[in-house]
Amino acid sequence: SLPCHPTAKASGTLRSSRLAVPALRMSGGTEPKATQTAEEIHNRQWELNMKNFRASWECDMNWYTRSSDATTTNQDLWLHIPSEERKDVSYAISFSDEDTGIWDGKGLRFAPNGQMKLDLSRAGYNGGPGSGGNCLQFPGLGGQSAPVMNPTAADISPKCGHEINFFYGRSRSMIVALWALDAAGKEPVLRLSSVGIAPFRDGLAEASTREPKVRTCGRPGTGLDMVQAFKGWTGVRDVYTRQVKPEGNVVFTPRPVTFDLDSYTKAPACHRFTDNLIFAGPEVIDGKGPFELIFGCQPADNLYKQLTIAFDGSGTLVDWTLDQFSPNA
Repeated sequence: SLPCHPTAKASGTLRSSRLAVPALRMSGGTEPKATQTAEEIHNRQWELNMKNFRASWECDMNWYTRSSDATTTNQDLWLHIPSEERKDVSYAISFSDEDTGIWDGKGLRFAPNGQMKLDLSRAGYNGGPGSGGNCLQFPGLGGQSAPVMNPTAADISPKCGHEINFFYGRSRSMIVALWALDAAGKEPVLRLSSVGIAPFRDGLAEASTREPKVRTCGRPGTGLDMVQAFKGWTGVRDVYTRQVKPEGNVVFTPRPVTFDLDSYTKAPACHRFTDNLIFAGPEVIDGKGPFELIFGCQPADNLYKQLTIAFDGSGTLVDWTLDQFSPNA
């Protein structure tokens, strides 16, 4: 649950010809361009990062960690009972101007003494223009992803995963999903090992705009119970691609889409968490073919946000697809 480090760069080469970026209006109110340069894409991503994350985020965060003695009969039980609750987690994210900011986190699980402060900059964000970094931003959604998820990759980290933040009003619903390298069997695999859930609310928001700490919308029950309510919903699809060229990147034109329940019912796993957060996809990744990971959130009665992360046959991240559904889109 850390921001993209100002100098961080992601490894891996994209093996896809789908070089597309969200169709976004450029500054000055001009119409969307057919192509964009790497610098234009970078600037827009930085601006969305500022808009999405600027706040004093506060919550109690739950972590779910797989037990070392989990068996095939109880392996999912760990996803229903938190193994750790971190009280008073806070992320104060501020910007002094259009090019610089400060990220100040407390109550962190993976930082010395639970605290860390980082300088943010337009120039260094996500490794700089055209670097193929691991951060993503859409209007109302942001996060970061492991660029490679293949247990046989030479430089695979012992743990890799994704942090996805769904923004709505003054709320930020964050899910962190981490897979750990398991080499105990005949062939190595990546196994889902930890999930962190943070129902952030903006502590500086006006009382009239502050969302209740407990979200009450959404059909009760399991993850599949919840998403079955979206059958027949329609929405808009947008795509962001990690790897970009210096110039001539084709702009993705948002298009209509219908909610696909099969994406959940046919997924190897589908889990629901606090704040109506959803994960659907493989808990075990063997590196033997392309796969998708789905993260979703229902922040309101009439809105469901779904992020699909696509990986190719080598386990390299191809793109992020954001679908936003409503009953009357």
